[in-house]
Amino acid sequence: ISYLNENKGYYVKPITITPPGTKKITNNLFFDETEITNFMWEEYLFWVKKNNGKESKEYRNALPDTSVWGNVPYEKMYLYHPAYREYPVIGVSYEQAVAYCKWRTERVKELFDIQKQKDKKSIYPENFEYRLPTKKEWERAARIGYSLKTLKKIETKYAGQHRNNFKTEQADKIGVPGKLNDNADVTAPVMSYWPNKYGLFNLIGNVAEMTSERGIAKGGSWMHHEKEVDIEKDFKYSKPTEWLGFRCVFEVTEGYPL
Repeated sequence: ISYLNENKGYYVKPITITPPGTKKITNNLFFDETEITNFMWEEYLFWVKKNNGKESKEYRNALPDTSVWGNVPYEKMYLYHPAYREYPVIGVSYEQAVAYCKWRTERVKELFDIQKQKDKKSIYPENFEYRLPTKKEWERAARIGYSLKTLKKIETKYAGQHRNNFKTEQADKIGVPGKLNDNADVTAPVMSYWPNKYGLFNLIGNVAEMTSERGIAKGGSWMHHEKEVDIEKDFKYSKPTEWLGFRCVFEVTEGYPL
């Protein structure tokens, strides 16, 4: 059974495997479950350093700009300290995010080649890529909202609690039990709060997410007030910042032309 890719005019046989780290949106498009984390970026840095050397241009170009924090403890610890492994990576440029997507594509192709030798039943994509989402794709994923089950929990058991990591009107009372009113001092772990109906965490809040359009991010961040953010709003950037991160999408890119 095949289906029509509405935008690109080809048929793709639905794959039966779930690409690493993703949730299914359509038969040929999968979104990362979370924002890219510090730990994921450290894996990338380790690979680049191992294959090119610590003093190489490739390794230097892959290093995030930690100075965007303007805070010495965060500059030194946020990216590398184990306590922040599951927090979103920041200080990354558009070019660095695109390079990461390309690197990830190559590594997953290697993984699939190994898996296909043992797994003869699953259907793997003929070709694919990880990339940044388009604005339209991101808005579609964000617009779906919560499942009825999750919404019921939010409105009953967790009524009154923050649903996203935004800047609050009142100062956070860090260190006082039960008084951290948005559950985070800056960014929050990427699987904080509640996933939407697709199973995606923090499309709204935490860090704004780059799109495939250079200079345009979506979703707002821990530095923005909730009233500043809606799904259609674009957040503009020109360089790495402490409020900007990204997630990848996985797209099947090869099928049967019409």
